[in-house]
This record gives sequence, structure tokens and C-alpha cells, in this order.
Amino acid sequence: MKNYLLGFVAILLAGSAFGQKTLRHFLLRDEGISQLAYIDEAHPENNWYTPIPTGRDIQLVGNGRVLVGTGNGYEEHEITTGKKVFELTSFPGTISARRLKNGNTLITDERDWLTREVSPNKETVWEFNCKTDLPAQYQFTSAPQSCTRLANGNTIFTSRGQNGKGPQMIEVTKDKKVVWVLHDWKTVGDGTAVQVLDDPGIPEIPGQSEH
Repeated sequence: MKNYLLGFVAILLAGSAFGQKTLRHFLLRDEGISQLAYIDEAHPENNWYTPIPTGRDIQLVGNGRVLVGTGNGYEEHEITTGKKVFELTSFPGTISARRLKNGNTLITDERDWLTREVSPNKETVWEFNCKTDLPAQYQFTSAPQSCTRLANGNTIFTSRGQNGKGPQMIEVTKDKKVVWVLHDWKTVGDGTAVQVLDDPGIPEIPGQSEH
């Protein structure tokens, strides 16, 4: 039995809390205008805004950098200035990019139903094709949306499941064996992102967890 959060859309709101003004300090990805914003409500003179390609993910990755997924891979920006310091653009169809503890990045391609683990020098070191690598009885009925790497080395993929026709999550080992499946449309709906709660480490602290 796993404990998990199955994500749809998360929004952090800044404002009054219990009658007191709360001043937030945050990075915001604005998908509508393809922009990454650094907002410091206490010191707005430090705010910055920079254009980024269309995408979904945002993740602190250590060394003062933030990773943002793009439709062709991902970019890394300096948190203090917004300056782009790295980009990978060779994977069209990317819908999700997540940095791993080992420094590699998991890139999920919605177009080809393919997830790749890519090293910092842009080499593919592992990949999983949700069309061809899953057994027939566990096939997704819609493209994978994102994935997460567990401390045991396994990977969990999420899918929208085509309104109950297929599973929402599948866990596979490094050698591509299925070890856990969530196909439960009475309890949850579409699967687009997941955070496993019984895995060790704090994901928000770079280097503490596999993901």
C-alpha cells in the first residue's frame, strides 16, 4: 500500500492569513505568457521576469538554480538574476522534466510516450517506452504525463487514463518489470503528477530524495 499525492494543478496564493499580511518570496511559472517570474513581495526591487518556452515543470535543483521544463527538453536559470545557464532542446514533445539526485534528468515525451533519463552531458542513459515496454494487461490508454524516481530505483509513471479505460499510475523497475499499478477510478481521477509520501528525503531540498 502506497501513500501518495496525485497532482492536478497547484497554486500558491499570497495575501492575508488569519488577519495578518503574509509576504511571499517565490518563483512563478506563467504558462499563459511563457514567462518565469521571481517575486519578492518584501523587496520588489529584486523582482525579475524572463521569457521561457512553453512547458509545465519548475524545480529547485541546487547551486542557486531552477529547472524549467520546455516543449523540447528543459532550461536552467539562476535564481537571483533569471539568467539562462543551461538548456537541452533535442527532445520535442517533452511534457515533464525532473532532476534526479544523481544529477541526471527524467524527461517525459508525451508525443512518443517515451521517458528518457538524460545525463548532464545530454546522453540518454535509460529509457522507457510506455507503448512498447508495458505488458498488454497494464497498457496506458493515454500518453504519460510525468514520472518520479523512487529511492529503490523504480520509476512511477502517471497517465490521464482516458476516462477510466486505463490505469492512472504504473511503477516499473530499472529492468522494466511492472511491480505496482493504480487503476482505481472510484477513488481518484486523471493522473498528471505524483508525489510519493512514504519515500525517504524531502523533495524540496535538492539532494535529499531521488527526485
